[in-house]
Amino acid sequence: MWPRLELMLQLCAGVGALIQSGTLYLRRAQAPLYERFSIALFLIGVVFLGKAYWGWSGGGGTTGLIIGHLYTFAMTLIPISLVLVVEQMLPRPLHLASKLFWLIGTVILSVTSISTWSETSGWWEVAFQLYFSLSVLILLVYLFGAWRQQRPGPRKSLYAGLLIVGVLAPLLVFTDSADILGWRAPQLAAIPVILLTYLSSYSLRAAGQWRLLRAVQDLAGVTVVLVGVLACAAYVLPLSAGALVTLMVLALVVFMSVRPLLSGWIMRRDRRADVLFDRLSGLPTHSRAAFVARVAGWPELRQVALADLSAFTEVERAGVYRYLDVQGVAERQVVQEALLLGPPAGQARVLEQVLFLLDQHEVDYLVSIGGAEALLGVRFEVGLEATVYRRVLSVFALIAHRLPADPLRSAVSDD
Repeated sequence: MWPRLELMLQLCAGVGALIQSGTLYLRRAQAPLYERFSIALFLIGVVFLGKAYWGWSGGGGTTGLIIGHLYTFAMTLIPISLVLVVEQMLPRPLHLASKLFWLIGTVILSVTSISTWSETSGWWEVAFQLYFSLSVLILLVYLFGAWRQQRPGPRKSLYAGLLIVGVLAPLLVFTDSADILGWRAPQLAAIPVILLTYLSSYSLRAAGQWRLLRAVQDLAGVTVVLVGVLACAAYVLPLSAGALVTLMVLALVVFMSVRPLLSGWIMRRDRRADVLFDRLSGLPTHSRAAFVARVAGWPELRQVALADLSAFTEVERAGVYRYLDVQGVAERQVVQEALLLGPPAGQARVLEQVLFLLDQHEVDYLVSIGGAEALLGVRFEVGLEATVYRRVLSVFALIAHRLPADPLRSAVSDD
């Protein structure tokens, strides 16, 4: 039973990783992380499809030799591709010494992977396992530090999901090479890949962030349904307990592997950009309170808040309003990049104040809607191109010029 189950796990891991890789690459404009992540998943998919072919065919002949070298070469590139993914997530670059370690390790292992030594000597596989385990350990240290400093929210869930996968990965990847030590263990390296694919699929509807709790809830719901279906099947079909467990595991694995397709279909069906633009035509212009209340009811928005500038001095408030007059929309990513690259003279303080408002209200965009309480902050639930968000909020700003300066505090809660 185990060889067949191992083969199915590897096949599902490879197919699922390639599906998610293609899905993320097509939506790479939605979040900077997607392009790097799609490359890492593509390499992982190639490796596990190669493993599945090798396990099915026995690896004989010229084709088996070529595929073996191909997936072994792709395997040596996985650690550094994951490094690039994690570096994109962290608030600061990785240390130079760490980068040199990954660069040297990648060059040595990738060059030797295409030689016959990688096949005939078990030491090459031992060296790769040590390199991979040490790479993951270093990344876990970086991620754990970022997780501790992060406030509760989607970003912290992202770090938590990666920590879970990262802890499991070295242990389960080692099972694929346990025969070097003379141990016979089930090959379970596909499990962290399937878990990574499943959790990352939730980023498609959350602008690059992982929704860990939602992922666990969905998996629990599918598990309950499968248990009920298989319990009913047990009364009808003469299946043993082992066969039922195997079917249960395979069904869960298939669901987790094809989850990216479901996310993509949902987004195409009812989360398209044109839905947002259709909603703009229905916004009221007779009252600011009615305008904000209507916006707060949009299902595409996860967070809507009125920014509080009461703690700012009059000069500071004027600087923030002037920045919004020039830019139209304050976007978190643009503000962070400007601060990182070095803002123009006199702009650093204003950018820090804008970033403070974005962090304080847990929003990604600020737009002026006129009057004394003039800043509306929003965070979108879906992951569309950043240009779509800016266009929507630019229309907000245009409509705001026609809105009367009526009170706003009753329109939306800041909680």
